[in-house]
Amino acid sequence: MHQITNGSRDCYESSNAHHSRYVVSCGWEWLVWLIAHVRRFLWWWWWWWRWCIGCRALHYTGHGLQHCLAFETEHGYMHSLDSKQLKDLFSAGGGAAGVRFVFVSACHSESAGAAFVGAGVPHVIAVRMDAQVADKASRIFMRQFYLALLVGRTVQASFHIAKMAVKNSPGVAEMNEANKFLLLPEGANHDVVIFGDVEKGDWIDMSPPMAVRPSILLTVR
Repeated sequence: MHQITNGSRDCYESSNAHHSRYVVSCGWEWLVWLIAHVRRFLWWWWWWWRWCIGCRALHYTGHGLQHCLAFETEHGYMHSLDSKQLKDLFSAGGGAAGVRFVFVSACHSESAGAAFVGAGVPHVIAVRMDAQVADKASRIFMRQFYLALLVGRTVQASFHIAKMAVKNSPGVAEMNEANKFLLLPEGANHDVVIFGDVEKGDWIDMSPPMAVRPSILLTVR
């Protein structure tokens, strides 16, 4: 155990098979911890509030495994939700009513996408079950897809535009990333406009700020 004195700061790095963790101790660590927890609480409150009052589209960005999506506890540990849990959670109280589109931007997210389809969402984008997708490819795809969707293109047209952008972008074109994205349910009619009634104007990002991970802010005494 290391003794911290006179408000000094020491940084230690430890690692295991999955994580690298930095341990920071200083005179204001309690304030950082408090802010992190408050912001995390506000993020969850915002997420559940939007879900409860209803939304037209839902986007998830994070880590995915072949049969679950990875969320995070207040202590920074993984909290997984498998396909059945996602379907049951999203369907509870008619929660899927009115949701016309879901984007599951995560590796191996095909089963999660199928869960949203099973809950009644007519248009879902996900990544093939056996595929990991590069971050750069995801960013290109999302940028072009949402640009097309928000100016009034159909889901099918926006999906095609985004795939072509990934397929022809330097640095990812040779990686066959475009074919990893799926539009579910396959074979359904996706020639549907989601945001045709959105008025033109300035984009306002109302997302809550990302929380500092409390799991990396620990005090060593």
